[in-house]
Amino acid sequence: MNEILENKFIEGLSNDTLPSQKLIVYLLQKRIFLKEFCILLEKGMKLAQDDNITKWIDELIHNITEVELKM
Repeated sequence: MNEILENKFIEGLSNDTLPSQKLIVYLLQKRIFLKEFCILLEKGMKLAQDDNITKWIDELIHNITEVELKM
């Protein structure tokens, strides 16, 4: 568990020494990943045969697009 605290990115973020360009690249990568992840979830939702799973995936997509991506 402590290994993550020793990660150079996390250290730089926590002690304010992370170059801003690295943070920008991270945020852009995260945005790309989340958009592609939503596409994958939508495909999974079409294949799901359980209404509870479909509802859960739909809520997950909503939270990603309306909360995470807007941050």
